[in-house]
Amino acid sequence: MDSTRKRQTIRFICIIAALVVGCPLLVYLGRIYGPQVWNNLHLVNFIVAWIPAVLSILVAFIPDKELEKRVRVGWRAAVIICGVLYSVFLWHQQTLTDKSNAESQNKAINDAVTKANAHTDAQFSSVTGKVDGVQQKVESVGEEFNSQLGKGLGDINNSIGKFGKIDPPTPARLVFSLWDPTATIEGPSLWKGVYPDSDGNFPIEFTFINASEATADSIDVWIQVCSRCTFVKEPAGFERPAGVDETIRHRTFGSLNPGVNFEKISILVKYPYTGSFQVAFRYTCKNCGGKVSSNQTATIMPLGFHAVPPPMRIPSSKSN
Repeated sequence: MDSTRKRQTIRFICIIAALVVGCPLLVYLGRIYGPQVWNNLHLVNFIVAWIPAVLSILVAFIPDKELEKRVRVGWRAAVIICGVLYSVFLWHQQTLTDKSNAESQNKAINDAVTKANAHTDAQFSSVTGKVDGVQQKVESVGEEFNSQLGKGLGDINNSIGKFGKIDPPTPARLVFSLWDPTATIEGPSLWKGVYPDSDGNFPIEFTFINASEATADSIDVWIQVCSRCTFVKEPAGFERPAGVDETIRHRTFGSLNPGVNFEKISILVKYPYTGSFQVAFRYTCKNCGGKVSSNQTATIMPLGFHAVPPPMRIPSSKSN
């Protein structure tokens, strides 16, 4: 009896010592590694995948009716706790997934804008080199002309100087609209209900108009659909540049006169969920102010019956 009491005393002392040492250690490790574990999407996916297996084992190997009342209450509480944990981790998994999708979209847009700016700079450099060559020839002709006309040319320059400086040209501006015969420059159509086709895909038709008084030259246009959307087939004339996200397509156009809208453009998008989704348009051109425009976002409302998650929207983004 004394030896049994002695063993119990030693076991109690060991448990107290373990708690005294282990609790601060667990708190210290939790502060360091807790946020990393909680925000690890791969670990959360693993836990969400295996919690149903734990629940099935509990239900399969522990028959409720064969347990004592006290044990049965504990077993049912364990099953309920596992179910609640599964819901918590499932919600957290969706939160981490949405955050990851948003970061991927922002990175894809920034990469596309950077490449577009690099492409535009290269074209401007080529044009600048040619202009410099022409300018040198004009300067040489001007020197010869000055030597021949002398004072007469000086009088002409003085007369021209009285007219003052020419105002800089107005930059071109494009306005996107879903295809609607009643849409105008002041009131483009950026919301539309669309029925799916026989395969469950949504045909989306749009156009753009030159809303300025200047001709838009060398136009670059980008289309971006939501992260849960996919292009069923490549839009006519568009391409996916290397290194750009799957949700983005690009096309280059020639020129568009003031007040003229481009022909109807069609894309086919797959979105097998309920709620609306968005399609964003961006552009730049040779005389559009030297930068990529901000998103012009259109909202598509699926008409008819569908299945699952919330509306998918494209985050607004400012041009560089």
